[in-house]
Amino acid sequence: MKKTVVIHTDALRREYPANWVLAERLKLDGYRVFITSRLTTNRLVMLFPPDFLILSHVFSYGVDFLLKIKNKGTKIFANEVEGEVEGNDVGISGTYPANVNYDIFEGIFVWGHWSKKWLNENRSVPLSRVHAIGCTRLSLLPYVSTDRKKSKIGFISRFEILNPFDARHAFENLVVIDPFSARGQSYLERNNVDAECFAICMKVIQSLISEGIQVIIRPHPNEDINTYNFLQEHFGPMLTIDKGPDYTNFLNQVTHIFAPLSSAFTEPYLLKKPIVSTLGMQKNKYEVAHQQPFSTSFSKAAYEPIDIKSAVDLLKNTNIEAKQDLNLDKQLSSMYALENSDDPIEALIFVINQTTTSLSYKQRVLTQLTAPFKLAIDLLYIVYCLARKHPIMSFRTLRQYHYNAFIHKPTKFMKNVVVEIKKGKGK
Repeated sequence: MKKTVVIHTDALRREYPANWVLAERLKLDGYRVFITSRLTTNRLVMLFPPDFLILSHVFSYGVDFLLKIKNKGTKIFANEVEGEVEGNDVGISGTYPANVNYDIFEGIFVWGHWSKKWLNENRSVPLSRVHAIGCTRLSLLPYVSTDRKKSKIGFISRFEILNPFDARHAFENLVVIDPFSARGQSYLERNNVDAECFAICMKVIQSLISEGIQVIIRPHPNEDINTYNFLQEHFGPMLTIDKGPDYTNFLNQVTHIFAPLSSAFTEPYLLKKPIVSTLGMQKNKYEVAHQQPFSTSFSKAAYEPIDIKSAVDLLKNTNIEAKQDLNLDKQLSSMYALENSDDPIEALIFVINQTTTSLSYKQRVLTQLTAPFKLAIDLLYIVYCLARKHPIMSFRTLRQYHYNAFIHKPTKFMKNVVVEIKKGKGK
């Protein structure tokens, strides 16, 4: 009888492509695999405990719930989706809070060896249960096109403070934050930075389109995508809004990248696609301490023109070399364990294959009902959300944020990745 794996997908547009490829690869090894979301994971695994549950964060669910699942025989893993630059103790402390019961987890998959060491030294997680496999999203990069014959410029948005996915008004945040705290100062600073960066991006887009160059915008996973319909109307058919769940598919379509400073520079940097940043044109920049390691690191990945014309000239240049930096190479190698010989997805599956499961025969028989129950939940959520008016649980939010088997399908690029993996496995 096949073992069952449930892969929790916390943020659709960030995690779905790699999780889908992971699921398809697990199926090649004989597993039954289900991708779930914040809405469905707890309901599914409580009734039909799987052999393995892979979460996005160690804090995705509370201790009481996870203990119940663990006591039924499920092996619980966390697969890191937000790694940190080496030395950023503030950032990694948020990813791995002190109030989590780490004994619940059979294993934690982290991006790099520094994170592994940090978890051992600061959260007392045995090294044997922390696996520095790299980021599973990077498993898709070898299949991305690097052809620059036809220029198409990709814009990476990160304006979720200005344009939150749940249509929350700024007052709702401002009424509760402490403007004198570090967190409050960071929020206020981010508003200023994002507003200026957005205005800069609009000027660059206008200049590119006026010269007949196509532009694709990739909204941040936590933004309201529908707000971008305004930009589509404003700029016309030369602008495309990438509303799909697959960041690598976006990268597959573009030759250059323009964006505010972002950790999303990682993938195009590794692919050697030229990156141009707004940083040199900004008057407002990050000053809070916890942003400094991030800013110092990722600013090395991009050109930093001081005016709009210089930025447009760089983006029009099909012969421009991608910027490279030895120090950044070392940091990314440390952060993503790039020196590992194994592909991240393959490394994760190796650990799963080596883990003994403890579900009873009766429980494993019960898991045969997982598939119809999962489809029933997904269908009920569609009906429920269509009937709701509140933006947090609207159909629009469901479509953008929560994986649903009836709504979300793999892109052609994702399917091609799996075809190539199957070829490599001789299947």
